[in-house]
Amino acid sequence: TRKPNFFSLLGFVSVLLTGGLTIFLWNKDGTIKPHADVLFGLKEASIPLVLALAVIGSHFTGSSLLRAFLYSDSIFNVPEIEKRVEELNASEFYQKILFEATLLFAASFVLSAAMNFGLAMYFLGDLDYTAANAKELYNERIAKVTGWGFVVIGVPILIFLFFTLQRLLKGLGKLTGLKDDEMMLPR
Repeated sequence: TRKPNFFSLLGFVSVLLTGGLTIFLWNKDGTIKPHADVLFGLKEASIPLVLALAVIGSHFTGSSLLRAFLYSDSIFNVPEIEKRVEELNASEFYQKILFEATLLFAASFVLSAAMNFGLAMYFLGDLDYTAANAKELYNERIAKVTGWGFVVIGVPILIFLFFTLQRLLKGLGKLTGLKDDEMMLPR
């Protein structure tokens, strides 16, 4: 049997929230309840905020999300880095570098939450909730929020993650004396 993972469940919950919120917002006469923009924006912001909290919380468990996504054995030569850290008796500084990278990684999700909220407000903010075709207008705007989200949110997040990776490399290099190519696995 397959065990569902956290991200699959979060994606499923997000879809349920979108559908449930849409059903809640639609009135029988074809209009939309007021404040749909704020409610949808909060829904859009909630998922990245949960991810940010999960990234920070996971730092204190045995399964850090930073290690799963950025500082993983498939990208970094973690055994070599940790061997050097042990030789230098620098475990405290090593943990500090990892925690700072964790906070930066989590901050990328906080940025995503803010941008998701802003995008929802931009596209849904001037929606005429009382229009006879408000449902259709709402659906069109939600599609725009989704479509533009990949560009407006995705590109800055990738830049932010690149910055986080650079900071991690710089901190680990300074601590261990290893060069980037010694810390990264060959591709």
